[in-house]
Amino acid sequence: MKIPGQIHYSEQELSELMTKLEQNTLGEKERKTLISVLSAMLWLVHALTESKLSIKRLKKIVFGSKTEKSSKILKGQDSPESKTVKVEASVGTTDELSSEHQNKKEAENAKGHGRNGKDKYDSTNQIHFAHKELKPGDKCALCLRGKLYPQKETGSFLLISGSPPIVPIHYSWDLLRCNACGEVFKPEMPAEVLSQIENRPQNGAPVFDHKAKAMMALLRYGAGLPSYRLQTLQDYIKVPLPTSTQWDKLEEVANAGFYPYKEILKLAANGDIIHNDDTTMRVLSQMKEIEAEKEQNIKAGKKDGRTGIFTTGIVSRTKIKDNKRDIVLFFTGRQHAGENLNDILKHRDRAKDPPILMCDALSRNEPKDFKTQTCHCNVHARRGFAEVVDVFDEALFVIEQYKELYKNEAFCKQEKMNDEDRLAYHQQHSTPIMAAIIKWCNDKIENKEVEPNSSLGGVIKYTQNHWDKLTCFLRVPGAPLDNNIAERKLKRVILHRKNSLFYKTEMGAKVGDIMMSLIQTCVKSGLNPLDYLIAIQDHAKEVFKNPKAWLPWNYQEQLQTLSNHH
Repeated sequence: MKIPGQIHYSEQELSELMTKLEQNTLGEKERKTLISVLSAMLWLVHALTESKLSIKRLKKIVFGSKTEKSSKILKGQDSPESKTVKVEASVGTTDELSSEHQNKKEAENAKGHGRNGKDKYDSTNQIHFAHKELKPGDKCALCLRGKLYPQKETGSFLLISGSPPIVPIHYSWDLLRCNACGEVFKPEMPAEVLSQIENRPQNGAPVFDHKAKAMMALLRYGAGLPSYRLQTLQDYIKVPLPTSTQWDKLEEVANAGFYPYKEILKLAANGDIIHNDDTTMRVLSQMKEIEAEKEQNIKAGKKDGRTGIFTTGIVSRTKIKDNKRDIVLFFTGRQHAGENLNDILKHRDRAKDPPILMCDALSRNEPKDFKTQTCHCNVHARRGFAEVVDVFDEALFVIEQYKELYKNEAFCKQEKMNDEDRLAYHQQHSTPIMAAIIKWCNDKIENKEVEPNSSLGGVIKYTQNHWDKLTCFLRVPGAPLDNNIAERKLKRVILHRKNSLFYKTEMGAKVGDIMMSLIQTCVKSGLNPLDYLIAIQDHAKEVFKNPKAWLPWNYQEQLQTLSNHH
C-alpha cells in the first residue's frame, strides 16, 4: 500500500471531528480529514501484518525453516471454506483409498526406534564358523541313533566395530642374503601388496590405496566433512593426513571418475523428465574475478554484470535398456540452471521429443536454445500459502486442498501406476481439487476480500500467473507435481557449503562437481558409492577405454566379466 502523508491533528481536533461525525454535520474539510485518518489506519494495519511476516521470514533465515507438513500447519484446524468445498474437491480421493489401503500405507510408513535388522547391513565382511568334527550325515554324538541334517537357518550374531576412516598398515618382511653368492631372498607376498611396494614413492612417502582415496572422497563430497576436520580427526589417532595430501588424492579419484561422469552427462541429455534448481556457492578465484570486473565497470561507467556464483543441481530421469535411471549432475560456476541445462541438451538426440522440465518459476531455469515441456513446482506455490497462514488463516483452505492432492499422488505410487494410468487417476480425482484452489484464489481477488499488494495477495497472484504450468500433471503423462527431488539433492551441496564455506579455485569446484555427481547417482541407484569409487580406480585403464561399461548401474557386470576371464 502507498505510504500515507503525515497527519498533524491535535487530540482536540480529532475529538471535534468525532462529535461532528456523530451529529452527521461533516463538512468537506472534515470529510477529507476523516479519509486521511482511515487511510493511515489501514496502512498501519497492513504494515503491522507485513512486519509480522517479515520477522517470520527473518527467523526462518537465521534459525532455519520449521516443517511445512500439513499435520503441523493445520493442527486439527479447518478453514471456513473447507467445510463446504473440501467435500466436493476430494470426492474419489480419500474414499478411493480404502481402509485396507490406508492401513497398509500406515504400516509401511510406521517409524521405528532407530534399530535396524541384520539385513540392513553390508554382508561382505562375514566370518563363518563350521563344525570341525561333525558334518551332515554323521551320527548324533549324543544319542548315537539319529543322523545330523543341516538347518535352513544358521546361527548368527552381528558385531558393530569401529575404526578410523583412514587406517595405516605397516608391511615388513624378512630378507635372507647368501654369504657366498650375495643373492637376497624375499618371502612370498600377495600380488596386491607387491604392486603397492613396486609403485611406492622413492622418497619413502606412504602409499594410499584406492579404498583410502575413495573414503576421503566420500567423506568430503558425500558426507560434507571438510578436509581440515578429517585432518584433525586423523591427528587424534596419530595418523597424519594433511589437507594438501587429501587434495592430491581427491584429484586422483576425480581423474578416474572423469570419463564415467562425461558418459552419464550424455545419457542425462536424453532424459524424459529433467529437474533442475540453483543454490548459491562461493568460489574464491571467481569472486576475485567479479571484483576486478566491478572495478573495470566503475571506471568505464558501465553497470555491473553478473555477480552471482551458483551450483546447479540436475536430476534426469531416463530409460536405459528398459530400466529407469535417475542421473544426478552438479555444475558450479557463474552460469544459471537454464544455461547449464542448455549445455547438456546439446548432447540430446534430435529425434527425441522435448523433455519435461520441472523447475520453479524463475525464467533463468529454462534453456534458451531448446524446447521443453516446462512444469512448475506445486510445492513452491503451496509454500507461499504456508508462510502466510499464521497471519491469514483463510490460507488454511489451500493447505488442506494440497494435502488431498498429495494423498492422490501417494496412492498412485503405492499402486505403482504407469504414466498413463497415473494421468487418468489425477484427471479424475485431482482436477476438482485444483479447480477448487484456483476458484478460491480468483474469488478472493474479484470479491476484494484480499488486498492485492498484501503478502497473501502476492501468493495468490503467483499462483494465478503460473497456473497453467502448475497443472501440467493433469495434461502431460509422467509430469511430476513438484521439484522436490532436485531440491533434496541440492541439500548435499548446501551441507558442503555450510561446512567448507567455499571452493578455492574453479578446479576445486570441478572436482567437487564430478565427485558429488557420481556419489549421488550411485545413491539414487541404490548402490554403494564407496565400492564404485574403488572399482573405477582399480580398473582405470579399462574405464578409459570403455567408460560406458563402468557406469554406476553396470560396473558390477563388468567386474564379473573380468573375473570370469581370469
